[in-house]
Amino acid sequence: MIEEHIREKGLDFMCLTETGHQSEGYSALNEACPPGYSFLEVARSTGCGGGLAIIHLQDLGLSHILIPATSSCECLAIKCDDDGFVYPPAIVKYLNRTPNVTSYVHDHKVVSMELPFLSPHTKLKRQIHFRNLNNINVDALALDLKLLSSDPTSSLSVADLVDFYNQSLSSLLDFHAPLTSSFIVVGPSKPVVTYVGEDVVLPASLSPALNAEAFEVRWFTTDFRSPELLYTNYNIGRQSDTRRTLSRDNLKNGNVSLIIRNVRVSDEHLYKCLVYSGQREEETQVSLTVEADVTFDPETANQWLIVSEDGKEVRDTDTWQRVTDNPKRFDRYPIVLAREGFTSGRHYWEVEVGGKTNWDLGVARESVNRKGEITVSPDNGYWTVCLRNENEYKAFDYSSVILPLRVKPQTVGVFLDYDEGQVSFYNAQSRSHLYTFTDSFTEPLYPYFNPEFNDGGKNAAPLVICPLRTH
Repeated sequence: MIEEHIREKGLDFMCLTETGHQSEGYSALNEACPPGYSFLEVARSTGCGGGLAIIHLQDLGLSHILIPATSSCECLAIKCDDDGFVYPPAIVKYLNRTPNVTSYVHDHKVVSMELPFLSPHTKLKRQIHFRNLNNINVDALALDLKLLSSDPTSSLSVADLVDFYNQSLSSLLDFHAPLTSSFIVVGPSKPVVTYVGEDVVLPASLSPALNAEAFEVRWFTTDFRSPELLYTNYNIGRQSDTRRTLSRDNLKNGNVSLIIRNVRVSDEHLYKCLVYSGQREEETQVSLTVEADVTFDPETANQWLIVSEDGKEVRDTDTWQRVTDNPKRFDRYPIVLAREGFTSGRHYWEVEVGGKTNWDLGVARESVNRKGEITVSPDNGYWTVCLRNENEYKAFDYSSVILPLRVKPQTVGVFLDYDEGQVSFYNAQSRSHLYTFTDSFTEPLYPYFNPEFNDGGKNAAPLVICPLRTH
């Protein structure tokens, strides 16, 4: 039955558990552990081996176990390493002096699950709760067991002694090796956006919120074998880049988020978070976008435009500005490009457009025509959306596309994925999608802005590039 359950569920056991045995010819190890699933059989002074580490005898209901006084004792013994066993001495002493028991208590590392178990003696279905002891901090558990064993228990009755160790050991196991169940790893539904020089958290958590201290957590991008961060055996592995870490305190609550300090442009990736509990493996993905620190380039600004000293605002004041002409400047339309151009990667910026009746936003090729008549379209190197007449939104694709927006954006987010050939626009407040261009790019692209003409003060409000720190 156990073998069938393993095959049906696709489980990968290190071992199973069982009770001690008494009658000649009966093998608890063979009954409970199918061939190939036994972890270790250790010879004892009694000549017996294998068997149980942690069990609830009453739940098993095995009639060949003749320990009435301990029928409610969940934890009899715990195997901590391959060289020896750690027992609370009082329990061992009690078992050894019980007439019906010859101290044939057996030990196995176990995995976490619930398994329907049919005892050949009782013919009753039971539930065995298995714990994951394969990835625990053995030294910490052994130390806690020694401290527990040194507690004053001589004044307790046998029944109280059993209850004391049952509760105390169960608490220790709940801390060091909690019973786990099915889980998934949950990541964000949208890309995480940050900017150069800041610290960022790539959120990922277990659902339900299991204690992940004993789990393996692997963050990687393209190569599973070269992780950005590997947490295993209660430690973070050696890293070539020490800017990456996670919060060990948060692991207790199932939070396996990756922390990247002092973000660089090169940190922009699609990250994968894989969590392995010892018998279950789940993963999620988190996309990190490093925001572009975009500023207006006054050398490209049309002579009707005024660019603020910090390069974050531009407006048409209906006043001709005395500027020198140069090949980069747009001479007919109120257009300005950003100083920063992009030839790869993903980039995001936000622009305040509230209060304006007309505007254009997008990206433009470096080689676009900047003099005289301009037709804004992908054919001519422009990928833009616009507002006209206060409430008419369009995308200037290869043919003009009407955008039926129900909510008027106050701030527009522009997302450029150069390598994938996409330019996307969003309502930054609601995070709703406005439009996406799909194309292929072969030369530098620059953020494009057109506040449109002042229109006698009706469209005097500026276009404002949002400060990165306000996001």
